[in-house]
Parts: sequence; structure tokens; C-alpha cells
Amino acid sequence: MATAATYLENLIRVRDSIPVEVSKIAYKKEIEIIDLNREDQLFKNSILPTGLLSNSYKRNYKGFGRGYPKTKDKPFNFFETGAMFSAFRMKTDGFELEIYNNSPTVDAVSALAGGNIIGLTPQNEERLNWKIIYPDLMIFINKYL
Repeated sequence: MATAATYLENLIRVRDSIPVEVSKIAYKKEIEIIDLNREDQLFKNSILPTGLLSNSYKRNYKGFGRGYPKTKDKPFNFFETGAMFSAFRMKTDGFELEIYNNSPTVDAVSALAGGNIIGLTPQNEERLNWKIIYPDLMIFINKYL
């Protein structure tokens, strides 16, 4: 049976480890987190991190594969060749998490879309915190307490 002192030591150890553990969880689920931005927001819903719809296509675009057809007056689906989508990355330091994109076209695409395309909507920030990070963090905490 653990003493109060042992429990307190474990509690302090867990508290001090939480930022590092959150980073570990985030890196373990990096693709899922990045897909909140590129798949859920941009490709499926055509929304910017502000929650607003992106600008729309000015003409019809014919093509084959994912993201086509691109129809006049429909919001951008942000999928052209996939090069920009594959350039999404994430970095984290404790409780700070940043999604970024080094593609040379990302600034031009943001301008066409009507705003920055990189980052999570408030709804996806909630999903990140409560559906992606929280369950694994509770497993970590419960393992030591």
C-alpha cells in the first residue's frame, strides 16, 4: 500500500511530466492532427482556420482524381496535385502546437482562398484537446497515480 508521501511524489512527477507527455502524444498522432487541418477543414469542408468558408472557383476545372471536378462558384477544396498537402508539418513544445507548411505555393493559395489556410478552427482545437490528446494523457496519468 502506497503511503501519502509516495503518492505525493508520484503526483509531482506526473504533474512535471505532463508537457513532455503531451508532446509525445501529439507526435505519435501527428498525421491525425495534421489531417484536422488539411483533410477536415480544407479538403472536405473548404473552411479556413477562422471558420469562414474559403473563396470559390471562378471557372470550371476539369481533371481526374481526388478533388475534381472543381466547379465554378463552389468553395475551394484545396487539392490540386497533392504537393501542398504533403508539405504539412507539425511541431510541438509542451502545450504549444503549431501546424505549418513549407510549400512555395501556400502563400499564393492562402491569398486566393481569402485568408490563411494553416491552423485549426476552434472546433478542431477542441477535437485535438479532448478527442486526440486527452484520452492518452489520462492513460498516462492513471498509470502512475
